[in-house]
Amino acid sequence: MDDIAEAFKENVEIQDRTYHLKTYKDCFVGKEAVDYLVNSGAASNRLDAVEVGRALQSTHLFEHGKCLEHVKRYRENNPRRE
Repeated sequence: MDDIAEAFKENVEIQDRTYHLKTYKDCFVGKEAVDYLVNSGAASNRLDAVEVGRALQSTHLFEHGKCLEHVKRYRENNPRRE
């Protein structure tokens, strides 16, 4: 799981997002995370990718919030690349 977590941090894009005219800072979209997990081979299908994502969340790699709220722990573990 550590290898998957490291690759996840390097490949799932963190950025500010706007949803329903509200901007959420430093977050990622779950669909993009699932796409990455399937395309990277970390999961064999989308349902498995959701389970892998839940396992990553249980390690406190990131926090779930309402809609697209801040993902503080993910941001701390994955500083923006300049």
